Order: sequence, then structure tokens, then C-alpha cells
Amino acid sequence: MKLKILIAAIVILIGLFLLKTKLDEKKEYISGVPSSDTPAAQVVRQKFTVGFLPVT
Repeated sequence: MKLKILIAAIVILIGLFLLKTKLDEKKEYISGVPSSDTPAAQVVRQKFTVGFLPVT
């Protein structure tokens, strides 16, 4: 019984590893189509500042 559980766990781990590698592959985009990681206008519209307020 323990051997069956061990084999099932190994098969599941190998399956999860293969699924992770498949999902982590770099996506191929269509040439000439801009990606969404940079804005099209290359202009920063607004800056956001995070502040800290001490609580006493």
C-alpha cells in the first residue's frame, strides 16, 4: 500500500513539474504587434508615491 502511494506521489510530482515547464515557456508574439509591457506612447502619465505614516 505504501509503495502505491509513493508511486502515485512521484507521478503527480512529475506531472506538476511538466505542467509548470509548459506554462513557463516564453510566449511567441506575432511579429510587428507591440507587447503590452510598455505603453504605446512611451510617456509616463502619472507617478505614484507610497508614503509612511507612523502610528503612535
